[in-house]
Amino acid sequence: MNDPTRIPRVLEELRATWEGQPDLTLPALFGILANRGAGWGASDEDLVEALRKESALHPDLLPRDEEGRAAGRFLISTTNPTTRVTCSPNTVVIRAGGSQSRQPAAWQYSAIRSTGPGRPLVIADENEIDHRFGVVSLITNLQSDDAIELEGLEREDLGNYSWFLRLDDDRRVILGHKIRIWDASNRDIEHRQLSWHSVVQCVEGAPFIVQPAGGGTAIDLGIVQEIELIEN
Repeated sequence: MNDPTRIPRVLEELRATWEGQPDLTLPALFGILANRGAGWGASDEDLVEALRKESALHPDLLPRDEEGRAAGRFLISTTNPTTRVTCSPNTVVIRAGGSQSRQPAAWQYSAIRSTGPGRPLVIADENEIDHRFGVVSLITNLQSDDAIELEGLEREDLGNYSWFLRLDDDRRVILGHKIRIWDASNRDIEHRQLSWHSVVQCVEGAPFIVQPAGGGTAIDLGIVQEIELIEN
């Protein structure tokens, strides 16, 4: 006879994993677990291992340190309003839903209130003033062993990665399948897009140089002040 005391432990792992992705049906979650190797013939130990891996990717609560800062790098999706917030231990990058032409915001913060799917996202800035960003729908752990280098990166190898860059004169850039640039140097915010083939250079303190799609001369977009991974 199998030990019946294992059942509450396994169910607790299932609860935590499912609460991390509450929009999933239970059969859909089991389908994901099967893809992780926890199918019909798996043991309870195999199931618990698969549940923990899935929960690490989409936790039910944002992991935080003792000061209330994110314990890693996470993408938090919210509704009401729709927002995508990437948080690291010191910085948040906020992208509002709707038009991709809206300029992203990025600032240092002091703490994030305990949060997870179904809970409000409240972030205190450096002056400890709270900012509310809707209700969390999903948290995604961006820590990965598959990190890629920016220099030499070709667009066809990009996958789902994207980065936020702050250039000199406080110009802001999203590097994804397109390079989107916001320039507020003339008070009005100018937004433009650039198709690219490869990244020639991208390190803090040096020019951000890209090879445009279709060939031609490499383009120097300005000195990089900050680089933040925002999706992978």
